[in-house]
This record gives sequence, C-alpha cells and structure tokens, in this order.
Amino acid sequence: MTALTPDPAPEPASVPAAGHAAVAQHPSPAALDVTGLTAGYGGPPIVEDVSIRAHRGAITAIVGPNGAGKSTLLKAIAGVIRPKAGSVRVEDHDVTGLAADKLVRRGIAYVPQVANVFPQLSVHENLEMGGYIRHGRGVKERAAELYTLFPDLEAARSRRAETLSGGQRTMLAMARGLMVDPAVLILDEPSAGLSPKFQSTVWERIEQVRSTNVAVLVVEQNTRETLRHAAWAYVLVLGRNRLEGPGRELLHDDEVVRLYVGVLTK
Repeated sequence: MTALTPDPAPEPASVPAAGHAAVAQHPSPAALDVTGLTAGYGGPPIVEDVSIRAHRGAITAIVGPNGAGKSTLLKAIAGVIRPKAGSVRVEDHDVTGLAADKLVRRGIAYVPQVANVFPQLSVHENLEMGGYIRHGRGVKERAAELYTLFPDLEAARSRRAETLSGGQRTMLAMARGLMVDPAVLILDEPSAGLSPKFQSTVWERIEQVRSTNVAVLVVEQNTRETLRHAAWAYVLVLGRNRLEGPGRELLHDDEVVRLYVGVLTK
C-alpha cells in the first residue's frame, strides 16, 4: 500500500501572491459572477441577496460563522438547488437555474464535502468517470496531466478509493472535478477532518490548481488558513454579505476578529 508523504506546511510569506494580483486588477468578465442570489430549501431563504465574484488564477473564499449559509450558497451556484432569485454567470454566460449536470458543461466543477468519490472504483476509474463529458476524447491525456499535478494519486492509481486516506480522497475529488477542465472549481470544506499535515498538503494542491488559471471558490471552517490563501474573501453572516476584501487584510479586520474570537488570534 502506497502512503502519502505530506509536504511541509508553507510559511505565511510563501503563499503565492499571483492570485492576489489577479483579483486586484478586477479583469472583466469574472470567471464567476453571482449577483443578488437568494436560495434555500423550501422555507425561508438561507442566503439572501448575496453577490460574489471569482476570477481565473485566484482563490476566492467564503467564510462566516456556522449557519451563515456558506454551503447553501455553493449548492445554489453549482445547480444542486435552484436559486429563488438572482443570477449566476460563468465566463459572462447566464447559467442561472441550470441543473448541476448542465453546469459542468458550462465550466463549473463542484466538489462537495462528502460523497465526492466513487468508493468501489479505483483512482483511475474515478478520474475516467470525472471526464464523462469528454466521451473518451482526451480522457487519457487529461488524466496524465492531473497525475502530474497530483503525484500521490498516480502512485495509488490502481487502488480503490475506499482504501485511500482522507487527504488522498480529497485530492482525488479535486482531480475528478478538474477532469472537465473547468473555468471554476468549487470546493466545500476540502480540509475538513484532516490532520494539520494533510491540510497543508491540500492547500498546496489548491494553490497549484489556481496557478493553472482556474478560478477556485472555496468554503472552509479553517478561517485563518483560508484567509491566508485567499486573494479575495467574502464574509457571510446570517445568509447575507457582511464584509469583503483581500484575505490577509480581513485577517486583521476588527469585525472579522469579533466574529471569530479565539480563532484568528491563535
């Protein structure tokens, strides 16, 4: 059985700045432009009138206290639930209300926190399933590219996904999403439940994905680490936009610190 060797955690100064520059320049159109989105599950809205943008080559984060509606927002963007109001645009194309399978073809890859791999299939079979919209065209070549990006997966390519560690499964889920060469990769708590060493490894891979000119939109409970990596971040409170700005600046924002007393000061 091949084991992963986690990469050492990066020092704060080592987090690449390229994504920060990409957002600071505000290229138009954004890879993902969400305006006035309202969504929920049949009762009162969970998120209301939320607007965010995500740009290629940058990590955009959504943070907020528990119950802020972060995961609900991702599901509405990704077509898992249908928005009640507002719009979603990908590469300046209106995709509002499209189902998840249609959005994959329009450039959105969504990686949920759970149930994100096929446990009975091998690593390579999972990648092949991720590339289903290619209909065999370029699947082998795309998988080879992703093995280069995720070398730990290549070492485990014949193993069933259910035998992988939590960190390996997270990387496999990301690689499956990337098989369609998306404009936007949406990640819901990719480091949840992982050891600190594997969390560092996952963030290093996310940075590598960003460097391939993909727009990465991420929700995470590890707010401090997330804001360190985010070129731009949005703070949600009670389902609404509260604050936004460069991730590292929000780390020191008085209101954000109040929301996360005892978390950002550790």
